Amino acid sequence: MPPGPTLGLVVGTEHGDFRSTENFANGFLTRGPSGLSPMIFPNTVMNSMAAVAAIAIGAKAPSVTVNQATVAGDVAVARAAALIRDGRAQA
Repeated sequence: MPPGPTLGLVVGTEHGDFRSTENFANGFLTRGPSGLSPMIFPNTVMNSMAAVAAIAIGAKAPSVTVNQATVAGDVAVARAAALIRDGRAQA
């Protein structure tokens, strides 16, 4: 499937981007409010993994990150199948 408006992406994760969240929190813990980096914050948002990957591969249909302990991959596959079934993505 070529990149474009019919290619979607679903990522499953159990933990999200803990590294960015840890860096963001440590900034606050060590320097207070002035230590909160606006450059790191966007990476603490759970969907940042799917968004960055979608940009990299040119996927313009929905990009989704699902979080569910122990079954994240299964949930991601089911969500991707639902996107295709509902006509929101072709692949």
